[in-house]
Amino acid sequence: MPSLPALPFYRRFAIHAAAVVAAITLTTDTTLGMTMQAPQDAETLNIEGNDLAKAEKYREAIEVYSRAIALDPTYAEPYFNRGKARLTLNDYRGAIADFDSALKLTPENADTYNNRGIARKKLGDPEGAVNDYSTALALDPTLYRVHLNRGIARFELGDMVGA
Repeated sequence: MPSLPALPFYRRFAIHAAAVVAAITLTTDTTLGMTMQAPQDAETLNIEGNDLAKAEKYREAIEVYSRAIALDPTYAEPYFNRGKARLTLNDYRGAIADFDSALKLTPENADTYNNRGIARKKLGDPEGAVNDYSTALALDPTLYRVHLNRGIARFELGDMVGA
């Protein structure tokens, strides 16, 4: 921790305690003297969540994605990533809610439709899944996995021609 300028003891103590407890960094502000600033923004937290998810620490990743969302509710990526983590943990309703939030912010994301389709199928809604897969393919017809997912869902619906 950098040394603090000449401040009354109680201010130095309060600043030091806040830095230790909240794990924050101190920055100098020319108008106010010393200010405190959180070291992470939503994008940084999203990356941290991705690292946790890659390490298969999905519950911890969900917590970090939630912090990213709290910092910037207009940033779609943490919603998408939290949805994928929830999908992995079989929290299909939570995953769908996150994918819905991501789609409100980025309605052109084919991957989000595909993942929401997977969650819908897992919840026993193959029709909703087919709709999501079809939307994903309208956005990006090169996604071979989505073709496969849609074919399987159509097969389950008894649509052998569409499958």
